[in-house]
Amino acid sequence: MRCIKCGFLNNSTNSYCASCGEKLVQENSGEQQFYNNENLQGPSGARNGGNQYSANYNSSQQDNHGSGRAAASLICGIFSLIFGILPLAVVAIVLGVYSKNDLRVSGEPTGKATAGMVLGIISVILSVIITILIYVYVFAVYIY
Repeated sequence: MRCIKCGFLNNSTNSYCASCGEKLVQENSGEQQFYNNENLQGPSGARNGGNQYSANYNSSQQDNHGSGRAAASLICGIFSLIFGILPLAVVAIVLGVYSKNDLRVSGEPTGKATAGMVLGIISVILSVIITILIYVYVFAVYIY
């Protein structure tokens, strides 16, 4: 469904435009809606001169960023849990949050982003627990 205000091509399940936030209006099946060059703008606000292909390209490009970030979040979460690298856990959480917001706006599933965030959080918690246990052990062995 194309936004009347900015011309962005949205999923049919969206109620609001993923680009500008305008409420989307269902088109009547018997009426054809025409767009003029003033109404067709890409997500960045730059006019695309009524070219429908650039709006489609921008839409698919936006969706790929969210799903790409979700996959990166999942991969960072897995590696941070396996190898215990705390910065990767933080990266997994941050990427998971950003991609989950992007995917939620575009109406796509957020499972990978959620899994990456959860693995990152588990990795941070395990790192804190292991650090505390190491300090307790060092304190017990070398102090007493």
